[in-house]
Parts: sequence; C-alpha cells; structure tokens
Amino acid sequence: MKKAFTLMEIIFVIVIIGILAGIAIPKLGGTVEQAGIVKIKSEIQAVRSGIHSKMSTSILADSASCPALEGSDNGKLFDNVTDGIPPSDTSGVVWVKNDDTNYTVSYNGKSTDFIYNNTISAKCSFKCDSSDDLCKEVQ
Repeated sequence: MKKAFTLMEIIFVIVIIGILAGIAIPKLGGTVEQAGIVKIKSEIQAVRSGIHSKMSTSILADSASCPALEGSDNGKLFDNVTDGIPPSDTSGVVWVKNDDTNYTVSYNGKSTDFIYNNTISAKCSFKCDSSDDLCKEVQ
C-alpha cells in the first residue's frame, strides 16, 4: 500500500497556512513600525540622561551650566552627552541638526523638532513641539 497525502489533505493544510499568514503579516508590519518609535524614545532618553548627568557634574564643580550636545566632529550627533547617535541608519530613523539647539527627527514619513533649552532655569530641557503626531508618539 502506497503512503501519500490526498489532495484534500494538502488543500486543507494550504488553507490553514494562508489563514495563519493573513493573521501574522499585518501584526508583523505594526511591530516593525513600533520598533522605530521605541528606538527614537530610547535615543531621546539617552540624550536627556546624558544632559542631566553632565549638568549634575557641573553643579558639583560649582559651575552650574548646561552642556553642549555636540563634542567632536565624528559624524554622530549628541556625542558630548551620549556615545553618539548616527544621523541615519537602517531602521529608517533620521536625525538632522538644524543648529546648536534645534534638531529634527524623522521616521516613517513623520517628523518633529526637538529644542534644547540650554539654560539652567529651564533645567537644560530637550523637548519637542507636542502638537504633531510623532512628538505625541515619542513623548
């Protein structure tokens, strides 16, 4: 007796695989987009943490001041307060330095501006304009 799958069994398996793929692929697309948002959030938190660390160090040295965000010309941004963030990478997140206190981050067709208020009275804040969609997602 020959052992083999019937045509009905093969069609049944193909239908089940199709249903599972129809459920999994849309969820995967949302996960990839969410990964970029999480990456931006972690980069912003790293910058803020670095700012506060440098500011605390300057306060302890009796020279309370906000640190410069850029330290060298190595092609990375925020390298004075972090290990440096590349302006763009394969994840699709793009940072642009507009001037010493203005930065723009873009991802998936959306962008928002971050402003570094480098005064002690503003506690060296690094914030975005909360009126746009990307800012709301990463805050």
